[in-house]
Amino acid sequence: MPSGAGESISFVRPLGTSPISFRVNTVNSEPITTKLYPASLASRCSVFIRKIVSTPSGDKHFGTGTGFHYRDHLGNSWLVTNWHVLTGRRPDNPGILLSDAPQSPYRIEVTYPSSKIGAFLPPVHLDIYQDGRPIWKERLLDKGVDVAAIPVSPPDGASVPFVQDFASSKSVSMQPGIDVVIIGFPFEQNQDMPFPVWKKAMISSEPGYTAFGQLQVLVDTPGLPGMSGSPVFTISQGMSVGKEQYEALRAFERGDRSAVDAINALDLTAAEPMPCLTFAGIYAGSTGKGMAGLERLGLGRIMLAPLVGMIVKDGQAGTNPFIPKRHVSK
Repeated sequence: MPSGAGESISFVRPLGTSPISFRVNTVNSEPITTKLYPASLASRCSVFIRKIVSTPSGDKHFGTGTGFHYRDHLGNSWLVTNWHVLTGRRPDNPGILLSDAPQSPYRIEVTYPSSKIGAFLPPVHLDIYQDGRPIWKERLLDKGVDVAAIPVSPPDGASVPFVQDFASSKSVSMQPGIDVVIIGFPFEQNQDMPFPVWKKAMISSEPGYTAFGQLQVLVDTPGLPGMSGSPVFTISQGMSVGKEQYEALRAFERGDRSAVDAINALDLTAAEPMPCLTFAGIYAGSTGKGMAGLERLGLGRIMLAPLVGMIVKDGQAGTNPFIPKRHVSK
């Protein structure tokens, strides 16, 4: 089991698989003549997770979720999702399974975008237990922090942006009524729907206070199967700039360049409008304490971003009171 932030789990590709192809820009199976642009960094940061459960008749798929990649203060990479995605159990009552699966998943399957535009790597498998113990880190699960982080080394050829590569990590001014965007996979990932959905929601509780006595914030979007584990961002209007202009702005932020020099380096005529994202947290659906009320009102939960940073830095060994059994095929 990983014992330090510097250790990681390497993904292994299952044998007999080939790269996944997806339809791009077609109408009635006829291709549209258009330039193929790469998907946004935010869309490529979210990855599709399929849960694999061992049964007497062999491994079976039971449910899906979303994860995303996060870089810690030492530069180590983590796959972040919800605790309930990895265990398939209610975080407030682990004795209750969330689906008709006979037990918790022992493995997850993750699909990564390739560095080639429009292409994806074969699904990769990750066993989430070693020597009968979870490989993830968690913290304050008893306080409702439904977050788990796995140290990983993404496979060669994967295009894996981290949250920090495209979103500000500065403290977000969160208050009721503020809009956020959730980027995840409510649909099965396939050739007709290769990338995640961006779903807008509104902060619906006071972020400075607990909700149902737990460290969570409510949003006005219901629990959506597959979206659990999605990163959540605040969104504002910004502009795209070239590399030189970007470096000039960063130099100003560091104090290495004056404001006048930074402004003079900008060419606003070449800038294009684009959304600016700030990492706000992780979506956790309606699962957990207060579940019945959340479902009735169409509300969901998010765990705020500082909790993710806390777990990857000082997290505790993962837990599951019901370690899944491995069935050996005869």
